[in-house]
Amino acid sequence: MFNIGRDTLRHYENIGLITPRINPHNGYREYGYWDVGLIIDILKYKSLGLSLSDSRKAIFDLDFPQLVDGMEIQLAYYEQKIKAYQMLLSMTRSEYIHLRYAQKHLGEITETYVGETVMVPFVTDRKSKYYELLRESLTMTQYFTSSWMFTDNPEIPPEGAALFTEKVYFDLLGLKGGVVFPASKVVGAVIDLQGKTRVSAAAFKSFEKEAREKYPGAEKDTTVVLLSRFYDNEKRYHQYFFAFKRI
Repeated sequence: MFNIGRDTLRHYENIGLITPRINPHNGYREYGYWDVGLIIDILKYKSLGLSLSDSRKAIFDLDFPQLVDGMEIQLAYYEQKIKAYQMLLSMTRSEYIHLRYAQKHLGEITETYVGETVMVPFVTDRKSKYYELLRESLTMTQYFTSSWMFTDNPEIPPEGAALFTEKVYFDLLGLKGGVVFPASKVVGAVIDLQGKTRVSAAAFKSFEKEAREKYPGAEKDTTVVLLSRFYDNEKRYHQYFFAFKRI
């Protein structure tokens, strides 16, 4: 009924949490209504983070302080989980809308708008001010996108590789630092590349020129973005990667 093994039931019995009746004729244990109710409580308190000894107190001694403390911890845990899933839902919905559009307009240059964003440069120098932030961000990669920035900014490593996300998600994750970009107009396109290679500087420069020609009104604080999907020759491995530059 509860998908728990015999050894677990014996352990509950040995520490006095449950006391099934032993049938004198065959030695079988018979679990009645109260045993089932006790197991329900044990599993409930376990889900709240209580140990078996604390669960025993909660069940038999009605230890309110222990119960309240356990529930406060569990409330905070579930609230954090909900927040994380809400972020992932929002990010997935946004990515779905963009990629569905790109599917029908592959290679077309279009104009849109994005809110504040944050980039975490990929650095290997432990002395870099971004090193610890990158380590922390790499434990939360589901909230980031791989990116490549073409820039002359001396604060950003020349290789330009980075993790990228919206500032609202960055803040909700409790992260600090990074390179913050204000909300801006975006001129971009999605392309497919075959082979495990990123967008080259020459290809991006050509795209930037084409984007400027199509949108001559794009002035300072516009971001030029080229989202590429690259994969191996057998198309078994896919990765999305976007290259960008602030005008």
